[in-house]
Amino acid sequence: MSLKEEQQKVRLSDTKAFRFLLSYLKEDKKLFSFGMVLLVLASASGIFAAYLISKVIDKGVLNNDYVTGLYYASYLLFFEALAVGLIYFSRRILAKVGVRTIYRIRKAMFRHLNQLPMSYYDKTPQGRIATRLTHDVDDLEQFFSVSLGRLGVEFLKATFVWFAILLTDIRIGIFISISTLPIILITYFSKTKIRNLHWAMSNQSSRINSQLSENIQGLNIIRSFGLEDFSKQKYDDKVLGYLGAAKAFNRFNTFLRPIMSFLSQIPLLVLIVLGGYYITRDWLSIGILITYFRYVEQFTSPIEFISREIHVLQQAFTSADRVTQFLQERKEKEILPSSGTQHAKLLGDIKLADLSMYYEKDQWILNDINLHIKSGQNIGFLGRTGSGKTTTIGLLSRLYPYQKGQILLDDQPIEDWPLNDLRQQIGFVSQDAYLFKGTIRENLVLHRDFTEAQIALAVKTSGLQKLLEAKGRNLESEVLDRGENFSSGEKQILAITRVLLHDPKIIIFDEATSHVDPRLENLIQNTLKEISKNRTMIIIAHRIHTLDICEKLFVFRDGKIVAEGSKAELLESSAYFQELYRFSLTKEYND
Repeated sequence: MSLKEEQQKVRLSDTKAFRFLLSYLKEDKKLFSFGMVLLVLASASGIFAAYLISKVIDKGVLNNDYVTGLYYASYLLFFEALAVGLIYFSRRILAKVGVRTIYRIRKAMFRHLNQLPMSYYDKTPQGRIATRLTHDVDDLEQFFSVSLGRLGVEFLKATFVWFAILLTDIRIGIFISISTLPIILITYFSKTKIRNLHWAMSNQSSRINSQLSENIQGLNIIRSFGLEDFSKQKYDDKVLGYLGAAKAFNRFNTFLRPIMSFLSQIPLLVLIVLGGYYITRDWLSIGILITYFRYVEQFTSPIEFISREIHVLQQAFTSADRVTQFLQERKEKEILPSSGTQHAKLLGDIKLADLSMYYEKDQWILNDINLHIKSGQNIGFLGRTGSGKTTTIGLLSRLYPYQKGQILLDDQPIEDWPLNDLRQQIGFVSQDAYLFKGTIRENLVLHRDFTEAQIALAVKTSGLQKLLEAKGRNLESEVLDRGENFSSGEKQILAITRVLLHDPKIIIFDEATSHVDPRLENLIQNTLKEISKNRTMIIIAHRIHTLDICEKLFVFRDGKIVAEGSKAELLESSAYFQELYRFSLTKEYND
């Protein structure tokens, strides 16, 4: 997805982005409101302290009445100290609320991550997903834990002081208000530019993460083919893209800040000229003029701060856009609705009737697939890569939607089965078995409760026990990330054991022996014979001898089933199967 496409996908206004951010404060609404009340009181206290300056000067210093002057001065110090204390406690409260809010956002994003359909992961680079869950959430955390309190203090201070300026003397108040318009207008009209620059930086950061993820995952290929310089060049290109976006942001920021600093001094110059003129006409006391200097300082300082820190707000709003975009991605249950009426245990009878599907509209992957697999039957899928084998079994687990036809499990539409119930009763072993960092036991049980007897039976049946004894390992042996300390064949045996332990009624093997040596392949073949009893088993393979244990074979070609029957029957009746068989025997068959 290009930068322009992603920007257009979800574009919240500043108001909507801010409302989105505050929506996660609902659970702490009372605490947040209390913190804001403290900020209001702090602002009012600071303004009243500034007003007392005029009393100290006019009633104390100018009248040589130092007792009265000290009286008002003591109140001034009290309200200044009160303002500082209230700001301290309010910001502590807002920081606490911010941390808890970010915790809720992180939980919501991870929960949503587990609810997205497989099609989302097929189309979205891993680096972009990682950026959403890390970089963008970190920006929101900065906003909630730091910026929200500071911006709240400054905004309320500016608002209260503005009212105080107008109420103290409406004429001076109007002139000072007019003099602040340039900085307010520039801040308003520059925010879109700043936000777009942040979008560009964030997207370039996502591309860096995506490239980095690709380089790490493909490190074996990079080393094997000596592609270090090539991969470095691709990574450098992404870094240079980010550098260009960062330079553009810094150039604009460097141009904007001095202008803001200059414009923030205009109200002070207006006050000096106007105040001096009023004093010479006895329209204003010296005490009120000095109070106005304090007001203007308290008024322009927040405006300058907000205008200077507008990029922090826009960065948070940009991240809010991107997080919203992520959270608005359609969930799996929306794409794959389920009536949830079936809760019985699967028997394993599978029927596909006139089934057709596509990933991209009108680019059909499967065309009018019809097959019937009886409960307890072992069948094989055969065909070249891209012929539709893996897509078909993906539909059995409802990983993707289909557009035409019907899938029946035990004569019930697949949509009647709740997704979790369905998937827990279908075991899947792919050609690239995935192991989690932990122990062998943890990778087998997957945080479910099994007795030692159940585990021991599964380990023995699959042949894992002999494999562990030969390697001097046991169930508590360590598994490194992605199972890097196990060979491909050993990982396959572990994956088969894991499926066997969970005792599904339907087991699917997708090229489960494609990466293993003959010794382990024989072990896996014997294991398959053992675990196929009283279960429906589907084996996908390129090598035809892998399918010898299958009662029936379905031959796929260009998204269709072009032949079906036993191996002997197909050798007699199907020219295409004979072609595949010859290739398999001569080792000329490839993907």
